[in-house]
Amino acid sequence: MDEIGKRLHDNAEKCIKSYEVWQQDKKNQEARESLNESLHELRRATAALEIDMIREERLSGVTRPMPTPVHRSMRKQDDENFGNANDDIGNRGDDGNGNGGGGHENRGPRRSGGGHHRGGGRSGGQHRGGGPRESGNSE
Repeated sequence: MDEIGKRLHDNAEKCIKSYEVWQQDKKNQEARESLNESLHELRRATAALEIDMIREERLSGVTRPMPTPVHRSMRKQDDENFGNANDDIGNRGDDGNGNGGGGHENRGPRRSGGGHHRGGGRSGGQHRGGGPRESGNSE
């Protein structure tokens, strides 16, 4: 048995023994700490195995496609549904003017006002010019 196999085997045995001791007296703090430590060592051994597996894949030249993360695949589905007559949010298809009709022209992240000012934005109702903000009234 190689080093990783031996580590897995030994740590699994220790973990099982620690579990059995803890199972008999769950309020025993020493038993809990021992189980926690053996679980940690078992995780380390499995991580070493995963690293070894990846290393072997890379050395053998076998490449497998990486799966698309869920948050990306959902975005792709949303983009594919955008503008369809039967999309899941009830948007109509094309509005006749080639606009898609959904009102989702800008799909970028929303930002709250104030840009990157610190301290809560401008105070005193002033705009960038420094003076009072003019309203639309001609008073």
